[in-house]
Amino acid sequence: MQLVFSSDRTGQKLIYRKTIGDGPEELLRNSTEQNIPEAWLKDGSVLFGNQFGKKYFLLPPGGGEPKLVYQTEFSMDEPAVSPDGKWVAYGSNESGRWEIYTARFPEWNDRRQISPSTGMQPHWRQDGRQIVYLASDGRLMSVDVKPGAELETGQAVALFDSGLRPSPTIEQFCMSPDGTKLYIPVPVEESEKPMTVVLNWWPRPHK
Repeated sequence: MQLVFSSDRTGQKLIYRKTIGDGPEELLRNSTEQNIPEAWLKDGSVLFGNQFGKKYFLLPPGGGEPKLVYQTEFSMDEPAVSPDGKWVAYGSNESGRWEIYTARFPEWNDRRQISPSTGMQPHWRQDGRQIVYLASDGRLMSVDVKPGAELETGQAVALFDSGLRPSPTIEQFCMSPDGTKLYIPVPVEESEKPMTVVLNWWPRPHK
């Protein structure tokens, strides 16, 4: 089992690969820019972006020279590649607020907005037929998807209030592969029950 991650141990965020339980990390790419991995694809390539989310690259399996796949003047983040590797869903503020878009991958064309009123942090169901994302008010939203030569998407439907304060640049929830479970961090509430402290409780010896 391996893990791809970024670390700023040298002063720059660079991409490393680590085999769990075996040896040191391997530097996949040296760069003067901050590099943040976003997706590890089935063919072993890594989709990563720069610090400001305005450039995205595809790093070939095993390293090598990355290919620029998308560049924009707007901020974007949390791109998620569909299970079949043909589409990408991502958040972008190009409309003036964060919304969810889909595009053909890796060409990044045929772009379309699928969120009606704000969206961030998209996740695909394993069969590629559903995208779940967070709206800015904390509601989890679901969009049905019909994959094919063209991507067909339905209307966004509210699932429930997550209780989160959504961030467009931090992944705050995840979904089981079959889409039946959503994992959301929940703060631990402080107990309102009174606490009793007993002093000098050690029993006295019997006479």
